[in-house]
Amino acid sequence: PMANALLLRETLRSGRSVGHEGHVVVLGDVNPGAEVIATGNVVVWGRLRGLVHAGAGGDATAVICAPDLNPAPLR
Repeated sequence: PMANALLLRETLRSGRSVGHEGHVVVLGDVNPGAEVIATGNVVVWGRLRGLVHAGAGGDATAVICAPDLNPAPLR
């Protein structure tokens, strides 16, 4: 369900960290030095060049997607 989704309408710059229990949707870029950690899926509608961790609570089916996927580490 989308009830536990976090929608961010911004670019995440270096030093910014976002953690959420659920899905995360970023309408912007995730720059190097920024990180997104979610227990659900992570969708970035922009450039993904920072750290992204989907399924942080142990969900092996969680996915990460972005049209421009060039991240630091993916988990």
